[in-house]
Amino acid sequence: MRLASFGLTLCLAAGAFAAAPAISNVSIAQAADARTATITYDLDADAYVTLELRAGDAPLAPEAYGGMGGNVNRLVAAGTGRKIVWRPDRAAASVDLSAVKPVLTAWNRDVPPPYMVVDLQGGVVTYHASTNEIPYGIKDKTYKTTHLVLAKVPVAGKTWLMGSAAGEQSTPRREIQRLVTFTNDYYMGIYEFTNGQWLQFLSSTPAKSHPYDDADVCPVDSCTYNAVRGGAFTAAPTASSLVGLLRKRTGMAFDLPTHAQWEVAARAGCTGLVIVPGAAMNDVAWTASNYATDPKNKSGIYTNNCTHEVGLLLPNAFGLYDMQGNVLEMGCEVLYDTRESELLALGLTEETVRTVVLADPQVTATSFTTNGTTYTASLTVGRWSGAFRENAGTAHSVSRWAWYGGGADVDTGFRVYCPAANGGRLGE
Repeated sequence: MRLASFGLTLCLAAGAFAAAPAISNVSIAQAADARTATITYDLDADAYVTLELRAGDAPLAPEAYGGMGGNVNRLVAAGTGRKIVWRPDRAAASVDLSAVKPVLTAWNRDVPPPYMVVDLQGGVVTYHASTNEIPYGIKDKTYKTTHLVLAKVPVAGKTWLMGSAAGEQSTPRREIQRLVTFTNDYYMGIYEFTNGQWLQFLSSTPAKSHPYDDADVCPVDSCTYNAVRGGAFTAAPTASSLVGLLRKRTGMAFDLPTHAQWEVAARAGCTGLVIVPGAAMNDVAWTASNYATDPKNKSGIYTNNCTHEVGLLLPNAFGLYDMQGNVLEMGCEVLYDTRESELLALGLTEETVRTVVLADPQVTATSFTTNGTTYTASLTVGRWSGAFRENAGTAHSVSRWAWYGGGADVDTGFRVYCPAANGGRLGE
């Protein structure tokens, strides 16, 4: 195939999907006490079912979705008389039931809805068609502490050019370009994993760089690879790690993303510089030039090296926040890396280093040979991010870094990944 010019920004196109199961005979009835509404429907095949509430042509606000239960926002078995019980009196907004129209959507088992929400305390998982249908809205503190929101990254069957072109802004030597093909869609946390979410599983957080009184909404930092995931990247996470505990509580196949999964999510399926259309860098990433605009900034305490509450700035086109800035993000893989100083001392140029060090980032050998010379390699945990909170706000590239030994680093946090196949469940 012919590759596009590396200087252009090209994005993945939407794919085609199989026909969805059908929903019919939808009705809504109000109980005599006016506190409960029951929505019933028929479903012709097993499917994920989501609900949008409308008043005339306008969708109701997220606050109206509180108190919802039954055969909705989950995988529902085919049948007649499927039932949703809704308690409008528990919603944060008053609702005129006489004006409400329920709009139900059925999703194929192999194409679950775009958003997944996990109750980290009880392990319950729900699925939603949009952020507007997530109760109380994703900016609610609930989704930054006791719950986890993930957005689907739509890349199934797509071939994509990852990496940065030589000489691209803020491009280190590990950013060679190469084609990768994604087999399946997957979910990615819309926020970096926070201290509040960490404390749902472990008794204390390792974070050191937060300045807030309510630091539970800041990304966790200073965590080790073993604490977050543990084990070889080719094996399952260790049972005692954060990811292992998350898997046990939810039955979902959570993990850290690979470098390719993280980068295509960070670039929102495009090549070229990581720029949100119509937005400046300081609109999407915390940097040294805008850190003081944080509404929780404390004069004399807050510095450009501090973390910020997740989700305060604009998301990218995939609905993911802080893919640049805040913290560097840990990946599951081990990078095949040789210290740059060792290679340069042997007379290799910077461009040669870019070429030979990461020709295949997933190999696990302890040395490699090029041009008749053998070099010893260090196997290191990967961490990656775009613009850093210490910089001047000019970096738009994805940057990949080696993390020798996977020890705690004040710059480093993570976000979680989950496959979309079978709704992200383990063992299916």
